[in-house]
Amino acid sequence: MTNAKIKKIQKKALLIGLAILVLLLIATFIVVHFNNASSLTEKPHYKTISPYGRSVSDFGGWKRVSPPEEKSPIFSYSDEIDAVPINVTQQELPEDFTDNLDQKVADLAKAYGSTSLFDASGTKVYIGTSAKGPQSVIFTKNDLLVFILSETTIEKESWVKYVTSLE
Repeated sequence: MTNAKIKKIQKKALLIGLAILVLLLIATFIVVHFNNASSLTEKPHYKTISPYGRSVSDFGGWKRVSPPEEKSPIFSYSDEIDAVPINVTQQELPEDFTDNLDQKVADLAKAYGSTSLFDASGTKVYIGTSAKGPQSVIFTKNDLLVFILSETTIEKESWVKYVTSLE
């Protein structure tokens, strides 16, 4: 084969490869767009909690954060405490938490570095603060496992007020 034929074949292969890449990028965009659109309209099938007197639609609605094939879907919404953005995630209590709930939640909180404990009107709340300020909070309420992540540090009294307001 001559160099001209080899270059012609290489050029065709390059063009075919680029065309396939463009098609894959378009397909990826379509899949991501439609998955995000459906996750924005999907709502939990279980009873959830939100701050007293407010609806999750006040915060922009629910967003599914677990994969579509997950049996126990996990949903979240965004809110704020003392002007600090937070992300509140809720899921039904996992089945394996029914035996020794307090210990299971304590173990989970420890795994997330949320080892400080405080009481919010009878709700045991675990909190951890990273060196850069964000906090992670874990607790159970109304048969839900709740995770809250803040962008920066929030005072304990404000956490107590927020957790207590969730119904």
